[in-house]
Amino acid sequence: MPAKVLEVADLDEAIELFHARGWTDGLPVIPPTPERLEQFLAASGRDADDEIGFYDLRNRPATVEKVAINAIMAGCLPEHLPVVIALVECLLAPEASLHVANSSTGSLTLGFIVNGPVRHALGMNSHGNVLGPGNRANASIGRALRLVQLNVMGSVSGAGQDPAHGRPILDRSTIGHPGKYNAYHIVENEEAFPSLEPVHVSRGFKREDSVVTAFAMGNHVMFSNHFEKKPEDWIETVAHYLVGAGRLSEDGFGVLLVPPEAAEMFVEAGWSKRDIATALFERSRRSTAWVKRNGWKIGGRYERGGAVQPGDDEKMLGVAGSAEEISVVICGGPAGNFPTFMQTYAGNFRTVSRKIHSPAGHGAR
Repeated sequence: MPAKVLEVADLDEAIELFHARGWTDGLPVIPPTPERLEQFLAASGRDADDEIGFYDLRNRPATVEKVAINAIMAGCLPEHLPVVIALVECLLAPEASLHVANSSTGSLTLGFIVNGPVRHALGMNSHGNVLGPGNRANASIGRALRLVQLNVMGSVSGAGQDPAHGRPILDRSTIGHPGKYNAYHIVENEEAFPSLEPVHVSRGFKREDSVVTAFAMGNHVMFSNHFEKKPEDWIETVAHYLVGAGRLSEDGFGVLLVPPEAAEMFVEAGWSKRDIATALFERSRRSTAWVKRNGWKIGGRYERGGAVQPGDDEKMLGVAGSAEEISVVICGGPAGNFPTFMQTYAGNFRTVSRKIHSPAGHGAR
């Protein structure tokens, strides 16, 4: 069904209309006028009714037009739309199980990593305050993803309240997450340390490809590693605190953000990203028996502790299902050794990547 055209008197009335109908995330939006929509569709190189994907669990198609409308509302520029489309492809990928971010009572959100030339074409920030505000592309692309969840996928929040604006409340998050506003928008600094293979290359793409990698996560943990001057000590500190976070599981993934100050140390010592991920995986491994004896839960599930059963000494748990499931991302400001680890929400979730397709002639402004 194509979008309807609504007549309003002015900008103020348009903004208030969107608030009144529950089409916003609580913040004002940019009105998606027909003129703006035409610009965005041209930037996508696709027809308005092209289907990006189908949300089987709610019987909802995600068309280019509907996604473009929400990207406009979020404050995106036309050239941002191909990135948003690739993220929606990730969100609808069956292998990612990202439906949980639209429905769960758990307070989780989405995260995504951007790699390749598109970072520079759009002027994205991979340096200081990479997860924070201040960069239009980072913030508006992330916000567009949330508005798509709300308006295309029906993930209206507010569990325990009356249905908002006549729309059923399908995002059942108990506490919520500030990351729901514009996701964890991670942009990798690929140029500063060429020997550290970018995330998308490690996942089988070419360096010249522009790629997004998306995931659902519950929380992040930040560490202060200023006194660890050797890679082994640095990894040991991160592993020690991650084990204490009580989220060891049989499978799942993790995303480790490594700031430049730490990346320089690893490069000088001759470490690769695979070395970093393998060391963290091995140092964080504990047996199921150890987890039970020390009063932790297994992957946040089951009851805490529990009786040790035969074979528990051989069943190993970790911060991810394997070292390959730990994505190491170089990003952040030049000073400050504050690694950050993003933890899987539940063991059976995965990261998923999609290539960004941008028509010729649509670059940075």
